[in-house]
Amino acid sequence: MHRYEEALESFRKGLAIMQGITPQAPSNTQWQADLATSFYKVGETLSMLRRYDEALEMSKKNVQLLAQLAQGDEVNSYWQHELSESYGVLGHALKDIGRVDDAVEAYRKALTVIDKLVASEPSNATWTSTLVTILFYLADVGDNPRANLTRGLELLRRLTADGKLPAYQKTWEQGFEQLLARLPPGVEKERY
Repeated sequence: MHRYEEALESFRKGLAIMQGITPQAPSNTQWQADLATSFYKVGETLSMLRRYDEALEMSKKNVQLLAQLAQGDEVNSYWQHELSESYGVLGHALKDIGRVDDAVEAYRKALTVIDKLVASEPSNATWTSTLVTILFYLADVGDNPRANLTRGLELLRRLTADGKLPAYQKTWEQGFEQLLARLPPGVEKERY
């Protein structure tokens, strides 16, 4: 715990600096992005310390900033991808405090954003990998688990066939198969 407390102190100092300078140049998108990253780092550290309510507030601020950046430059795939991942982090924060329905909503927003990116460039392994992750998150909270796991498994198989499956997802194909096998027939709402 001690190291997380040290990290939190450091990240909060960085956040304070960014909060101080960002208003001086509100159109500076790099500073806005750095501020969003600062909220993310503080939130993730708070989550590691099991301070979930505080982590949720940081995650909301991160998403709010990234949503503004993404709306301001809708063709910027970097902002769109970051927004998708941030909605996923928000979903985790909501799930951690027991707000599963709100977590599903956040994960669905992540899915909407990442689906558009993958549709625009299906060969992008990073985006496809993020899509697989979001599909798993949705299945995990009981949102159409069979459909989401099946789609995720198909994407994993495509990445494997193309030789683009990230190393950290090498065991996921088998994991998705096992999760699908555990689902009773006809069940579409079940948490793992």
